Amino acid sequence: MQEFEGSDLPGNYFEGRGDLALRVNRRYSLLSLVGHGGMGRVYRVEDSLRPGVPLIMKVKGADNRGIDGEGLQREFLTLSQLAHPSLPRAYDFAWVENLEGESEEVDSPPLHQPFMIRDYVEGEPLLKASAGFDLIDKISLLYQVSLALTYLHNQGLLYRDISSDNILVKGPSGSVGPQIFLMDMGLVMGIGAEGPRSGTAKYLAPEVLRGEAATLRSEVYAFGVLAYECLAGAHPFPEAKDTVSLVRAHLAKAVAPLLMLPPSLTSLLNALLDKEPERRPEDLRQAGEIFAEVLASLDQRVPRLLGVGEPLVKGRVALRHSLTKQLLAREGLDPHGARFWPREGRG
Repeated sequence: MQEFEGSDLPGNYFEGRGDLALRVNRRYSLLSLVGHGGMGRVYRVEDSLRPGVPLIMKVKGADNRGIDGEGLQREFLTLSQLAHPSLPRAYDFAWVENLEGESEEVDSPPLHQPFMIRDYVEGEPLLKASAGFDLIDKISLLYQVSLALTYLHNQGLLYRDISSDNILVKGPSGSVGPQIFLMDMGLVMGIGAEGPRSGTAKYLAPEVLRGEAATLRSEVYAFGVLAYECLAGAHPFPEAKDTVSLVRAHLAKAVAPLLMLPPSLTSLLNALLDKEPERRPEDLRQAGEIFAEVLASLDQRVPRLLGVGEPLVKGRVALRHSLTKQLLAREGLDPHGARFWPREGRG
């Protein structure tokens, strides 16, 4: 269930609607049902303590399938203890104990089931959102993903479910470029913790498919698949049309190199997608460094590639990378000395 994809809500959609809606626990007004099924139910809601702020309520299904109560609570606890511009904020975890009012548009959530409140994120899955982007924009998005995952890894956590559908792209808005958000944190676990195999088959590393535990290097492989998809517009194994052939390809088939990319990116993808985990980078720091270096290099080549004046190019590059600079500033990060802006006075 894609919870947040492609909404055309007006900017004032949430204002004042709480007075007309079904209310949960005398606090949360249900504005609309975003999705439902085996995964439970997801509503757009308004919090009486945060009027006008777009929020999501994720409720466990009454049939005890789909959303796991412990997994939902783990997702809330994970998000509530993290602070990063690419992660939605979580505000509350509770049980549906009281329902007031009625609505012809929204079905009631089941009583006595757990729910979580978090930010509403309006956006599209990474691959869909980036389909029309140029190379600079695609690398910028992947750089953001690498920063967000590195942040999780530095907190001792594995995401364990890297996929395009779980990474939403929001924006651009005004002078701020597109921003990524990691969604669905219910499978996050500590590095080295034991747990069942999880993730999407398209992104699982060979060793995980063989039954080994997920590690930082298996996360590196999954990110490599995502990066390849984003840059090439196709999966590394496009001929694999079913799960069996996909598993076989992950285990044994070589990945075709993307020769139209800068050589450092081609080498990076080859390293990320190596079948042997010990030959991959130990984490995503190296990927972040290379993305930063390639962005800096592309920035310097733009005037010659486009054949236009320096002021226009500087404005274009500044617009596209304003978000990256904001992310770095907010996190106190230094992109390893790489420059994200054209150097003054270059020829």
